[in-house]
Parts: sequence; structure tokens; C-alpha cells
Amino acid sequence: MNTEEKSTSSTKDSMDNTASQSPDQKLIERFVKTQDFDIKNLLPSQIETGIKLEEKQEQTRSQLATFLIKILAGTLVASFSLIFVLIVFSAFVDERRAANLDKQNALVKDLITFILTAQTGLIGTALGFYFGSRNSNSD
Repeated sequence: MNTEEKSTSSTKDSMDNTASQSPDQKLIERFVKTQDFDIKNLLPSQIETGIKLEEKQEQTRSQLATFLIKILAGTLVASFSLIFVLIVFSAFVDERRAANLDKQNALVKDLITFILTAQTGLIGTALGFYFGSRNSNSD
């Protein structure tokens, strides 16, 4: 085969190949061949979208702090409510059930102490981490 026959046969092969492709595939191939891809331009930048990273971080920090404080406040309210119910209930208990109630009161007191201590430590650590990093970033 000479060069002219080779080019003719390759043109026929590409014509057969494009004939078997759908119009969408042809369009995609033509688009890909004409485009230069730059990975930096695939996603919009902060300037183009108008999103400021620092403002978004501040918003997230304040939402996290509010959520954690609400959890702690809910736990405190539930604990004091439980203690109040136990105090009121113990006023109406007869002598036979008093010993059993004292055991329950001690268990509730220990449980509340355990939960509040662990929760306060975890919430304090999380808030200290997030708001401590905010102060170091602004320096």
C-alpha cells in the first residue's frame, strides 16, 4: 500500500467509526478535541463565588458553640428536674420504701455527676479548640 491508499483507508475507518457513534458522542469528542483543560479552572474560585472563607468559618464556629451550649443547658435542666422530682417524691413515700428511695437517690446523684463532668470536659475542649484557633489565626 502506498501513502495515498493508507490515508484513504484511515479516512474510511474514521468515517465508519463516526457513523456508528451517536450524535452526542460526536459532539463530546469534538468538544474535547477543541478544549484545553486546566485543573485550576475547573472549580470556581472564592472570588468568583463571593464566598469568604473566614466568614464561613466564623459562622460554623458560632453554630457549633450554640449547639454545644444548648446540649449542656438541656442536660442541666434535665438533671435539676430529676432532682426536684426525687425530692418531691421522697416527701410522699412511706417508711418501708424510704431505704429503697435512698439507694435510688444516691444512684441518680452519681449518674448526674458522671454525665455532667464528662460533658463539661468535652464541650470545654471543643470550644477551646475552635475559638483558640480563631485567635491564633487573627494574629
